[in-house]
Amino acid sequence: TSDRSEFPTVGLRGSGTLTLRPFSNSANLQIGGVNTFVSESFLTTLAAAASTTGSQFQNIFIGNSTGNNAIALVDNLNITTPIFGTLNFAPITLQTASTFDAAEFAINTSTASLVINANQGISNLGNIVAAGGNVDIVTNQGSITSNPNSSIRTDSNNQSGGGVRIIAPNGSLTLGAIDTHSNAALVTGNGGNITLSTAGNISVGNLIAFATTNNNGNAGLVSFTSDNGTITFTGNTINLSANKG
Repeated sequence: TSDRSEFPTVGLRGSGTLTLRPFSNSANLQIGGVNTFVSESFLTTLAAAASTTGSQFQNIFIGNSTGNNAIALVDNLNITTPIFGTLNFAPITLQTASTFDAAEFAINTSTASLVINANQGISNLGNIVAAGGNVDIVTNQGSITSNPNSSIRTDSNNQSGGGVRIIAPNGSLTLGAIDTHSNAALVTGNGGNITLSTAGNISVGNLIAFATTNNNGNAGLVSFTSDNGTITFTGNTINLSANKG
């Protein structure tokens, strides 16, 4: 536990759960860049160590789900793996009982699944990429907003597209494009499911969840739920095509 850490750049190795928690329950946490609570280079070296040794953590938790620690990105967060590295790095969870502000910076987890859970709201999301991984973005008390020109992409050329689930039971959703398609040629790959649920309004851009016609996969299922609001489509493309269904 620490409010500001400089982790080693040689890559930790383990097989269980790695939890990086702040010492204080109220300190604001910065992620990405250098000399922050968790730097981009530290996460990249974790992925590299898993790729070269075959040993990796099963889950990585950053933040405290019960602490009042606002989390903010201060730079693009790109977690890269070697070209012949592990196919699926450990799922990454960013968590706080406070707020999460992405400041429109990009998050690229390579193939790792990503969870953002911030109880009081999630704002200014930029581009998110998790090729073949799942993306879950949840806030219990607030709303979720993103740059209208941004996208969430879980599409894959090697396997099924990952699912995208965005939930705000007491707020609203303002999102850009979502792309969960599968373009896998050598295996059957399905488009990832897209689930949006909120009490208020939903605004979303292009929706792409197709499965390429030569892999016999299924398109992703799309589900929107708004308890008391309206659903607005701001894009110009909805592609749910598939050879199978």
